[in-house]
Amino acid sequence: MRAPTCRSHGRSLEFVHAPHGPHAEYERHLGSAPEFGTECYAWSFGADVLTRPMLDGAPALERFLEGQVSARARAFASAGPVAEQARRALAESPREGGLLVAALARKLRTSPRTLQRRLGREGTSVAKLLDGLRRTRAEVYLEMGLPISEVSYLVGFAEPSVFFRAFKRWTGETPADFRGRSRGSHR
Repeated sequence: MRAPTCRSHGRSLEFVHAPHGPHAEYERHLGSAPEFGTECYAWSFGADVLTRPMLDGAPALERFLEGQVSARARAFASAGPVAEQARRALAESPREGGLLVAALARKLRTSPRTLQRRLGREGTSVAKLLDGLRRTRAEVYLEMGLPISEVSYLVGFAEPSVFFRAFKRWTGETPADFRGRSRGSHR
């Protein structure tokens, strides 16, 4: 996995997310225009800032930042259990096998470790969610009559042989046996 390349040189502020308001508001509160849509969150400043005394003269900035944090927390909490959010995010990916934990965490606006910890509390993991999604999609595609090699690709396997083993683990039968049994039950 490639590490994000954050500039974080000079004096800058970078956000992964899109702006939650007009750029002018950010400039007014932060003193400079931050960059949005970057690969990671970053805040860089000169070492001279560390020698300056802390001032309590920025109540507007404090209110602005508290509002941003509160809005994020409300949005995250109202979205439902983390496992369901992760399942939806995985399902939105064209080939969900390509969505790594770090990318999923970014999409859910959390850190990979926090995502894994929260999913663990819910008794699941990214691997289990992905496995369940792949199984469900594989069964649907097989019932539709798609070629097994195509189903393998569509659900995120690079090799049909790996798909065969996974499908056998999921269902106890081969994709061809499942398809035959499935077609027989629809008559």
